[in-house]
Amino acid sequence: MYAGTGRWGSPDSDMESDAGFEVRKRRVPAADTLYHAVGHRRVPCLEDVMKERGTHRPALGRARIALLALTSALATASGSSKTAPRCTGPEFRQFDFWKGDWDAYDIADTTTIVGRGRVTPILGGCVLREVYQQNDGLEGESYNLWDAKRRLWHQSWVTNRGDLLLLDGLFEDNRMTLIAREAKPGGGLSLLRGVWWVEGANVREKADRSTDGGKTWTPVFDMVFRPHGVGSPAGAVVERGQVTLSMARESP
Repeated sequence: MYAGTGRWGSPDSDMESDAGFEVRKRRVPAADTLYHAVGHRRVPCLEDVMKERGTHRPALGRARIALLALTSALATASGSSKTAPRCTGPEFRQFDFWKGDWDAYDIADTTTIVGRGRVTPILGGCVLREVYQQNDGLEGESYNLWDAKRRLWHQSWVTNRGDLLLLDGLFEDNRMTLIAREAKPGGGLSLLRGVWWVEGANVREKADRSTDGGKTWTPVFDMVFRPHGVGSPAGAVVERGQVTLSMARESP
């Protein structure tokens, strides 16, 4: 980066040399010049700016100084943004109980592993990424974050079956509750609600659907996630897999 500073010639001399530049003063600028003289100030004319080689051009000099100042300010701001802590408030940590490597079981049969999921923090701890793989071939990922502007938790869930769910909600009473709006096949909207909470060393996830605006809810699935490799109380063998948990793990 250029860091030098220019010097202007004395008003009493016709020409001075400074760091290899020739500084020229025009006592009487021509009438057809672009700029006019103001007192003893050397104001550039058109040929100063466009034509004369080796001439120190005040207009360009000021532009360079302004550009250097702007560049320095941007560099300082960039450095500050890299070092400033982000996502450090307590709200950002409310879903941290979900982090981990999990084996998934249907609550109706806790002896059989139905999938595996991994939930890991990414992007400087601002986002929880979920990668989920179910034994029936369903694969999905979700991205979860505290949206500080809206004061809400958000989850975006996508699958290898073309599903997309956008859920919003809050962490209250030690439970994370997120709700998505779904388009019903015959028109209108339904609601899909997911709830996550801690049960000892495990995490429970339950989903319900409402077709009457939230007045009544019908179960969609109910799962428990145990740390990978621990197995069920009956000693079920852990199957191979990759990935994490999320929303809408329905079989077709």
